[in-house]
Amino acid sequence: MNGYSPYIRKLLSSCSLIDDSDFVEGSEELNYMWDSYSTDENNEVTHLSIYGMQNIDINQLMSLKSLKYLILSSCNIQQLPKDISNLKELYKLDLSNNNIQQLPEEISELEYLSELILSGNRISSIPENFGNLDELVWCYLNNNDIKKLPESFSNLQSLDILELSDNKITTLPDNFGNLRSLVELFINNNQLQSLPRSMLAMKNLDNLQLYNNKLPINIDELKGMYAFDIINIIVNVDSLNTTSLNEFKLLVVGDERVGKTSIINRILGNNFDLNSKSTQGVEISNGLVFGDFKVNLWDFAGQEITHQTHQFFLSKRSLYFLVIDAQTEDDSYSIYNWLSTIKSYGGDDSPIIVIINKIDLNEGYTFDYDLYSQQFNIKNVIYSSAKDNKFHISKGKNIVFSNLIIEQAKNIKGLDFKIPLSWMKVKKHLENKSYIEKDIIELNEFEGLCNKYKINSLSDQKTLLALFNQIGTVVAYVDDERLNIIQIINPSWLTNAVYKIIRSNKIKNDGLLDYNVIQDIFLCDDLYRERHFRWLMDLLIQFGLAFEIKSKTLLIPAKLSKTQPNFCMNDYNHGFGYRFNYNSFLKGNILSQLIVNLNKMINVDSPRYWKKGVFLKFKRSKAVVILDEIQNVIDIHISGNCPDSIELRSYIVSAIRNINDDRYDVDEMVAIKDNQKTLEYESYDYLIELIHNGYEEHIIKVRDNVTKKHIPKKININNLLYGALNYEAGFDYNKLTSNIESSLLLISESRNIVFHEKEDLINTRLRDALIGRGYFAADQSLGGESGSQKSEGERDIVIRCQGGQSKTIIEGICLSVCSKTKIDEHYTKLVNNYDTSWHKKNYLIIYSKSKKFESLCSNYQKLFSRKGRTMWNEDISIDNRNIKFLETSIDNKDVVHIFINFFPSKI
Repeated sequence: MNGYSPYIRKLLSSCSLIDDSDFVEGSEELNYMWDSYSTDENNEVTHLSIYGMQNIDINQLMSLKSLKYLILSSCNIQQLPKDISNLKELYKLDLSNNNIQQLPEEISELEYLSELILSGNRISSIPENFGNLDELVWCYLNNNDIKKLPESFSNLQSLDILELSDNKITTLPDNFGNLRSLVELFINNNQLQSLPRSMLAMKNLDNLQLYNNKLPINIDELKGMYAFDIINIIVNVDSLNTTSLNEFKLLVVGDERVGKTSIINRILGNNFDLNSKSTQGVEISNGLVFGDFKVNLWDFAGQEITHQTHQFFLSKRSLYFLVIDAQTEDDSYSIYNWLSTIKSYGGDDSPIIVIINKIDLNEGYTFDYDLYSQQFNIKNVIYSSAKDNKFHISKGKNIVFSNLIIEQAKNIKGLDFKIPLSWMKVKKHLENKSYIEKDIIELNEFEGLCNKYKINSLSDQKTLLALFNQIGTVVAYVDDERLNIIQIINPSWLTNAVYKIIRSNKIKNDGLLDYNVIQDIFLCDDLYRERHFRWLMDLLIQFGLAFEIKSKTLLIPAKLSKTQPNFCMNDYNHGFGYRFNYNSFLKGNILSQLIVNLNKMINVDSPRYWKKGVFLKFKRSKAVVILDEIQNVIDIHISGNCPDSIELRSYIVSAIRNINDDRYDVDEMVAIKDNQKTLEYESYDYLIELIHNGYEEHIIKVRDNVTKKHIPKKININNLLYGALNYEAGFDYNKLTSNIESSLLLISESRNIVFHEKEDLINTRLRDALIGRGYFAADQSLGGESGSQKSEGERDIVIRCQGGQSKTIIEGICLSVCSKTKIDEHYTKLVNNYDTSWHKKNYLIIYSKSKKFESLCSNYQKLFSRKGRTMWNEDISIDNRNIKFLETSIDNKDVVHIFINFFPSKI
């Protein structure tokens, strides 16, 4: 330190000296180890991190030539000196949230710079030689005043993540598509009017964000589509003559017999029919014209049995009519049910019109607008009598529905959605009566139609089909191996087939649908032929409405009896208890989905299932899961507290979490029991926090049987959650790690074959190899459909010790590029969703299919260095060229990341 200037010595004296291995982002206390530094063996400063310190003399810091990490955030720095080129060893530079207006050209001389964070400055231009930073992997330039990027920007061939949001960029360089390694690109809140055609070469792009620009298309309409298809649509719209779509769905929903069809008849100018029959599935009226808008009107069946299927046809960019019967005075549950369903699948922005029908039979009915309007996008409440053809707002004068629809169309986002004229011609052709009557169109016929209108590129044709599927013109399953046998389907044909099956009285209370039954259902319906029946059965499986119990026989849980079977609850009261407590809304079909998702675990030695419950079994443990709509809870009762019981609880809890998918306000609770009696329920999250904070016991309040006074009772938290088990005895993680390595190296000997295999098959190879080495290894999916409808082998591998306890989970992931989104998804799934038993250690296996194995490993490590402690362990590996070990410890969760190189020598 003596060689440093007095200023630097004083600056360092105000900072904490820490070990460079601790110098990581994402510490538990702060985003960085603020106001700290570290040194090397020569006492040279290698890491420096300062936050919020004003009047820093950044020029003097340029003498710290051994710096690898320099972080100066929110320090009011005005200018980056030219001497930045002195920091030749700099690996990371973070100057976020300062007042820098210009970057010196000398920044391009930082030849080892891998991460650059300049967010939140006032930078207006990027140096022309910026592209010389050819080691740059992550680049954050968001929240600046940048208007354009230099042509050299496309030289950043190692760039993995580029953040350009919240600038003033009007165009991207013509050669921008040369950034072919780019995986994530963020350009929200700029002034882009077009995209360069070269971006069609960015095949690795996984996450593309373009919101709030001036592009010729509404990006909201393309949500969920692949990045390539989004780029392709924008490029085509920009280069061809376009027209506005001006089209939306009007979806009419509500309970059975509330008068939905009668209201629709009045909207269409038809007479009231007192004897009209209840809608059997979905009645679709396409091509209705209201002002400048084309409206596709969907009338949904109201019977409860059909509600589970609605989610597959409700959509965004729609107007919703929720119809309520004025005769039902206290029907808040049904109203909340429908409003929540609309919000879940139609989004926050879709406007809702509430129609109180049959007001002539109950003129005093008043809809509680204030109760629902804060949470749901209700635009109007209409009081109506379809019988008398009267519709009014409150006590006001009669309204005209056509005017109301035109007015509400202004509240629907995306009606200015533009598509090329040639694409619109294909769309209109598909909507001609001759095509609609076909119901099903083979892919080669669709390609021929595209060629007729000069859409010859196969990529354009696939993008066009993806777009038509998105906006509801057709239904297509091009990428689904089971469903792509039938290529392009008229939505009416599909929806009515599904509803006809779901509603059929030919399916008895046992919920069974076999090939003979489906033949009977469509016996007199010429639209559905025998070649369609197997496809429709696969569709029910794909939708999660059914599962196959034997060849050509499905079980549809929504068709099961509502009657709870007789069974002895005492068989389940002496073990673990768990509860999902829904604070506002509980959909009855959650149990139907759970039965489908965990069908391989159904206890065949029990009554099996009913509409609101299911009996499950795993080895020596069994459970009953019961949905209670009155209490708004799902209760899980598990026999015993052995390792098998913990595993069974893990499967059930994970499956329900996947079904909930953050759509519901729900608390997870653990039952606290005294013998077989539940004393109370306590928050699972709260108990976990107690463990993290060093507490071993939890005190609850119980009533003394003798004195009748409340007294404290101590509960051992670990015993409550995991039973009185020693989870660490007799299991050698080092030996397991060594066996995983040997298995992976053996698999890699066939890399010319493995390189082309999917993740699930490679996982199966690894599982079988570990079984061959004496481990109790199994797919967590139990060889069947999992909570996310993934098939055998695609889920994690669970390793158990000889006593049957779960010891660790192995998650596999195939990577050809360092996709932050994909990696985060798998990591989060591993440590948060699946590991409910708090394993000492878990494994994430990276099946590398990258030509640049070392680069992939390095970029991957950078992702995790931002979150917590990471360490390469070279002592384990017996082949450092083809296998590497990275150990991470983040939020007290230890994970071993094993990289195996599957890239073949010749490809």
